[in-house]
Amino acid sequence: MTGAADFASGKGHRDENFPVASRLVRAELRPTILAFYRFARAADDVADHESASPERKLAELERLEAGLRGETGASAEGERLRVALQTRALTDRHALDLLEAFRRDVTKRRYSDWAELMDYCRYSASPVGRFVLDLHGESTALWPLNDALCNALQVINHLQDCAKDYRQLDRVYVPVDALSAAGLGVESLADPQALRPWPTVTTFDAPTLAERARARNPQLQAELARLAGAQKIRDLTLRNRYPDLVVGVVPTQVGSRITQWGLMFEINIPLQQDSRRAQEREAEATVGAARARSEALSNQLLAELAGTLSAFDAAVRAESLIRSQLLPQSELSLQSSLAAYENGKVDFATLLEAQRQIRKGRQELLKSRVEAQLRLADIERILGEQL
Repeated sequence: MTGAADFASGKGHRDENFPVASRLVRAELRPTILAFYRFARAADDVADHESASPERKLAELERLEAGLRGETGASAEGERLRVALQTRALTDRHALDLLEAFRRDVTKRRYSDWAELMDYCRYSASPVGRFVLDLHGESTALWPLNDALCNALQVINHLQDCAKDYRQLDRVYVPVDALSAAGLGVESLADPQALRPWPTVTTFDAPTLAERARARNPQLQAELARLAGAQKIRDLTLRNRYPDLVVGVVPTQVGSRITQWGLMFEINIPLQQDSRRAQEREAEATVGAARARSEALSNQLLAELAGTLSAFDAAVRAESLIRSQLLPQSELSLQSSLAAYENGKVDFATLLEAQRQIRKGRQELLKSRVEAQLRLADIERILGEQL
């Protein structure tokens, strides 16, 4: 491998999950943004190459830096970015910072804590926003706000790709101490759990679920066991009101022969009636209390089950509505606003509002999915078993 093209993933600016050189940017600035993007894309492809050795990756990153610094023939991407930056009198500092992040991608596989991850984001994320601010002639006083936003987006990207990064590159950005606090190791990233599909509609038949809750709920079964125990104690207590009669037969043996049999009778007559009646009343009261607790818990669980089923149904309906109607309408509105903005028919605020509605719709979609999953977990907790 002798050039960045040999490491190329084939991914271009139209393949990203974020806009590159958006039409919202002034046309004369877009070529510089694309040059910066192609330089960063080349470096990213080098750092993320699955089969190249660390030594070859670092050597190629050195060539990218050499081209950026003006060495002819070292790197086409670096040389093109150098020209683009010089044309607009911009520093190469942000591109050099990005190269530091990509070098760390090659040599560093784990991040011990949040501070260490934020130091990485200082080189991997912040420079991108700072470059865009410089390109638009904005003040460096905006850099702290930029850094916070860019670092947040970088962490979101880390979480989005954490399973793939671990499986393919053995690279984990999630801080080790955060995983440990959750009782997890990095190996847990190899088997990510997707959101569960919904059980079949018939699974949510309310009467059937109510019967399952009565039969399987651990708390209710514990209360019913206490009731059964109290009833056994009461039954034994009630038996004490009757005399106990014991009949025994005793053989008399001489040598190897039984010469006669003796018959024994024993009778115990309960005389302490007040004490016995107090025990009976106490046992009966214990049974009544246990029965009341079990019935109250049963009613509470069934009411909670009904409410949870209703909340689950509402979340599923909301998800369906957002996915099938609201999001498509928001996307059409954005396309219409974008076309109107380019023709000068609407202002920039209208365009931003259209995009905000899409973001809001996606957030609501995610919230409804999470809400449905939480309610599904609540249903299974009430049942005491999986659906």
